Amino acid sequence: MAPLTDEEIGQVGSLPWDGVIGPKVTTFSGTEFLDSEKFLHVDYVKNALEGRFTPRLTTQVSSEEYKLRMQANAKCFIIITIYF
Repeated sequence: MAPLTDEEIGQVGSLPWDGVIGPKVTTFSGTEFLDSEKFLHVDYVKNALEGRFTPRLTTQVSSEEYKLRMQANAKCFIIITIYF
């Protein structure tokens, strides 16, 4: 899967591509946590029936942009596997 921007996942802006709001940083007792929906608890059928899926942003990704995103993803994977 190609990396998506914060706007595409709904972390900023309006409706995310899949109707699920992106991760958010919350603070509890002075400690920051990253809150996000668990994939197994997301009801994509319900989201689709409610019209919450939108290709508004993802259809604007050109083949060149997709290629660049995948190359960046591959470089990150290589760095992680070499140094960690």
